Amino acid sequence: MHQPPKIIFTDMDGTLLGANHHPVPGDEKILQQIAATGAKICFTSGRLPKGLTPFQKILGIHGPLISYSGALILDERGETLFSTTFPLERAHELLNEIDELSPGIFKGTYGFNNWVVTTKDNPFLREEESYVLAQAVEDSNINKYYEESGLHKILVMGEPDSIVALEQSIAPLHPELNVIRSSPIFLEFMNNDADKGSAVKRILEHYNIDSSEAVAFGDAPNDIDMLRTLERSYAMKNAFEEVKQVATFETEFTNEESGVVRELAKLFNL
Repeated sequence: MHQPPKIIFTDMDGTLLGANHHPVPGDEKILQQIAATGAKICFTSGRLPKGLTPFQKILGIHGPLISYSGALILDERGETLFSTTFPLERAHELLNEIDELSPGIFKGTYGFNNWVVTTKDNPFLREEESYVLAQAVEDSNINKYYEESGLHKILVMGEPDSIVALEQSIAPLHPELNVIRSSPIFLEFMNNDADKGSAVKRILEHYNIDSSEAVAFGDAPNDIDMLRTLERSYAMKNAFEEVKQVATFETEFTNEESGVVRELAKLFNL
């Protein structure tokens, strides 16, 4: 029988968080008990860091963070363990190409804790800001934000059909990029050395934890690499079908029903 894991990797939206993209009331009690055993709880998300740290405070826990689906990894102190960006000139080329393939589609740029959009007049953006408890900056000149550091991610928001069409048209042209749907309405662009599976391996190596001592939870296509990396992995009951096919297990309950926390309570005999 497996011992309780030493580290837990969990996606956020559609996984740990409920339907309103915020924690399910009561989950914090179990998570705090788990943290008190010394187990690490690592949020793994496409979100920027300041879209994750408020939820650590709400839940009363702390731990390393995998941000931008693996393009940025931070330890418990907020120090950078890994970062992969693309230069500003390359970012402009990609933004122009996205515009040519999907004229008028909404785009945001991200680097460390910078989140820049050309307009805030967009319903997808307003929803996302309310979910992540962070605000984007409206500015048509992204150069001053990323000139030195580069970008970790470009995020495109749109109707599901538009997102699928853009992914199918642009991904085959760019093997150097990780182009992936993190939700039906989101398409992310990162360097191809940024994925949650590689990030999990980097975290395990940093903390000298064996993969058999870890567990992961996810629901969306950008979680597949992470779930494949570990022998104990869970797809949410509400997960995409292609995610369920690669995970070791499926949770008994959905994200709205505290599926992650209920499974963890069993693993830790709580």
